[in-house]
Amino acid sequence: MMRVAVTGANGFIGGYLVEALLAAGHEVVCIGRSEASLAGVKGDVVRHVTDFSPADLTAALAGCDSLVHLAGRRSVRGEDMELVAEFAQTGLMMLDGLLRAALENRLRQVVQISSIAVYSGANRKPYDEAEPPVPASNYGLAKLFCEHYADWWSARHAIPAAHLRVAACFGAGEKLTPALMSLCDRASRKQMLKLSNGGHHAIDQIYVADVVDAILTVLAKGAVGGVGGAFNIGAGRAATVREIAETANSVFGNDGNLTIEPPQPESEPALTNHMRIDRAAAVLGWAPRHSLRQGIAAMRDRHNRI
Repeated sequence: MMRVAVTGANGFIGGYLVEALLAAGHEVVCIGRSEASLAGVKGDVVRHVTDFSPADLTAALAGCDSLVHLAGRRSVRGEDMELVAEFAQTGLMMLDGLLRAALENRLRQVVQISSIAVYSGANRKPYDEAEPPVPASNYGLAKLFCEHYADWWSARHAIPAAHLRVAACFGAGEKLTPALMSLCDRASRKQMLKLSNGGHHAIDQIYVADVVDAILTVLAKGAVGGVGGAFNIGAGRAATVREIAETANSVFGNDGNLTIEPPQPESEPALTNHMRIDRAAAVLGWAPRHSLRQGIAAMRDRHNRI
């Protein structure tokens, strides 16, 4: 059994992770800024409200074996892409305090959740960890800052720090703004799905339970020395928006309710974003267990049980 500290336990991925950790018999310490932020965390966990000062974080991590850092500011569609300072300050200042506390308590391992957003069109596809990432957004840039800082800290103090670069993650409880979540919501309501630009844009999509499996796999490695560095955690392929819409309609019994507008002369070229997951397979022995259809069906079934 491990004692695992989790930031962002009240978030989308965090809720699934806490559930899985408890089911596996681990002790979980959930760290948040307020009692309200931790009120929604389910299960028999330790709730620690913190001001994120070094002394308080050191107390929060006392007795812990590992830290999973999920908390952070999410990007908002349409915001100023040059607002880097807010992302960097939130991410780096929080990470700095957590790493200092991890060192004080000599944790076995730190696992932080990064993002496919560290890559961009300037990188070759499929994205590979061996190629230096080139972010195209403030969010991706902040995530890369945190990766580099944790790598520097890990090398100085000999505590493994792993970064999981997660693709577009979906599941019950996620916001409806991502394309897949919006399409599934409309399909579940038996509404018409309307796609622009031929539905050719393609996205690396991964079901949330597979992300949690990857985190648990890394944590298990921490008991025998740990692993460090970046790991791409995705499907290993990109699904077109049309494929997503057709799959959502099939899973939710909404077949035929699909309208696809052809690309217009002024339309932007179709985008394709996906990552190689060979390193995760080779080093962690991890691979996603859910296909796109299986993930959407699992999301439907979980939503129906809630």
